[in-house]
Amino acid sequence: AYEFAYKDYRPPRPNLVKSCRPQAPQCEGSGLSNTSLVMLGSGEMGRDAQEAFQTLLREVHPSQRFKARSKVLVLDDAALLTRSFWDSSDLDFSRPNVLNYIKAGLSTNVELVREATDGFAAMDEGWIPSSAALPGFDALDFSRASVFDRCATEEQKKALFKLQSQGVAPEVSMTTLADARCLESLEELLGDATVLMMGWGNPDLLGYVFKVFAPRFTAKIIKRVREGSLLFLGLGAGAMLASHSFALTAAPKPQLAELLLRDMRGLQLAGRCAVRPHWNNSDRLWDLTSSLYGNALDADIVGLQDGDVLTCLRGRCAVRGRTKKRGATTLDCDSASVHRGRIDNVMAASFSLVQNL
Repeated sequence: AYEFAYKDYRPPRPNLVKSCRPQAPQCEGSGLSNTSLVMLGSGEMGRDAQEAFQTLLREVHPSQRFKARSKVLVLDDAALLTRSFWDSSDLDFSRPNVLNYIKAGLSTNVELVREATDGFAAMDEGWIPSSAALPGFDALDFSRASVFDRCATEEQKKALFKLQSQGVAPEVSMTTLADARCLESLEELLGDATVLMMGWGNPDLLGYVFKVFAPRFTAKIIKRVREGSLLFLGLGAGAMLASHSFALTAAPKPQLAELLLRDMRGLQLAGRCAVRPHWNNSDRLWDLTSSLYGNALDADIVGLQDGDVLTCLRGRCAVRGRTKKRGATTLDCDSASVHRGRIDNVMAASFSLVQNL
């Protein structure tokens, strides 16, 4: 993680004067327009988060807002590498609140996945929530799709699942054709949507699908979000992809980094803010690492506790929800024993030495 964060990095002069990080997210920068409508979080939406969602929804461009009925397009690509999504023998598969390939309406044959993964071996553990309650919408307003499911060939699907399960490098091209007809059908769905939701699962897979596999479709998403005609709702992995960087992930399979060409930059819909969902102020899992990443990437890493969301409206972003506060970190302020500036210099010097050997 450190080697990636500090590759080609040259730190500024250390700041040895006490300096506290502002509580308000410092997201202003490239990618965050005055009309961007973005909400990023972990999934749970209490009263304040729902009010924030409704505020953003009222700001959607009139051409979308005044349609006969607003629609939500849910893109389920992040779920595709999760065992319980495919394996009907998994205890979570049949739970009412858990997403599986049947509920998602995928066309990919489950037997293809079973064979390519040698019986769903080495797939991501856990489960994916099947839905998120959005104020003002009911079940009929939602449509679901997966870009990779619709547009990948059988050979590409086998290659992805073999890479995940067995670490076998793909022998076929893993990019889609720019004029693929499947993209046109997806763009139709996108055109009807007022809200685009990307949910939970594997952030690396989302990065591959939307940056490498189908960049044409992604460009249309970014354009509409920045012009204010589409509200982007990112939850879990979807929140990470939409932000400045999705490098702060515990996704257990590093092989996908090869398909990403080691590029962990997100869609930057929230400017220079990179979010880390499911932040826990007690266990501090991403505490020190997030501060070092923030310095290396010149990004503001915003830890979001469950129930909190980062909302961006009129070029400004704020934390709303249960606590309305970003997650705490040890390196919020420099002190007599901890100086981020000193750590920057040591880490950069160490990796500079390694690269010059």
